[in-house]
Amino acid sequence: LTLREAVLGAKRELSVVFPEVCGECKGSGAAKGTSPTQCKTCRGQGQVAHRAMGMMIAMPCGDCGGSGQVIAKVCGECQGRGEVRAEKKVKVNIPAGIDNGQAIRVPGQGEPGHQGGPPGNLLVVVEVEQDARFERSGNDLVAPLTVPYATAVLGGTVPFELVDGRSITLTIPAGAQPNTALRVRGEGVPHVERGGRGDLLCVLQVEVPTKLNDAQKAALQAYAATLSAPAAQAE
Repeated sequence: LTLREAVLGAKRELSVVFPEVCGECKGSGAAKGTSPTQCKTCRGQGQVAHRAMGMMIAMPCGDCGGSGQVIAKVCGECQGRGEVRAEKKVKVNIPAGIDNGQAIRVPGQGEPGHQGGPPGNLLVVVEVEQDARFERSGNDLVAPLTVPYATAVLGGTVPFELVDGRSITLTIPAGAQPNTALRVRGEGVPHVERGGRGDLLCVLQVEVPTKLNDAQKAALQAYAATLSAPAAQAE
C-alpha cells in the first residue's frame, strides 16, 4: 500500500493460489460414486496401540494415515487428496489507519476444511511503502515544511498539502526557529479500533536565500547594523 491508502483506507482485489475443495469428489478423496470406508485396522479411530517397554503407546494407524478411513478407489481429479490447487480473486477491504506489518482477516477465504469441512480464513499482511513527504509516528504524521527566511522572521501564512490531497493554510509565528514543529490537530492517521485521528506535525525548515539583489543586501546590512550599534556605543 501507499501511505495515502493506509491512511484513507482502500479496496484491493488479490489473486491468491491455494487449495480448494475438489469439485469431483466434494472433498472426500474417493472416486465419483464411491465413498471412504472405515479403516478395519484401527476401526475408524485413526490410532493403534503398541506395547513398548511395558507401556501401551498410541500411534497413528499406518493403513489409514490417522484419518480413520480408507479409500478403495481414489478420485482421478485430486488423486485422493480431496483438494486441488486453484487461483482465486479475493476482494479485501483495507481499513483506514492500517499500519505496516498488520494483518487483515478475510473470513471464509482460506484453505478448505478437512474432508469437506468449512474453509478457514485468509490473512493478508500489509506492507506500506515509504512516502516522499510524510513519515508515520504511531498515529501522527510528520512532514517537513520549508518556509522563506522572511516569513520565519516576520511571521505569515503558507499553504500545505495534506496526505489526502486537501490544501490547508498554516500560520507561521514571527521568529519561528528551524526544526520547530507546528501541530495540526486531527490531521494524522485514523485509529483503527477506537476512532479519532492522530495529529500532523510540520517541522519547520527555514529557506536561507543564496542570491540577493542590491536592495535586499542593503536591507539586510541595515538590519545587521542595528544589531551591532549597541555594542559600538558601549565601547
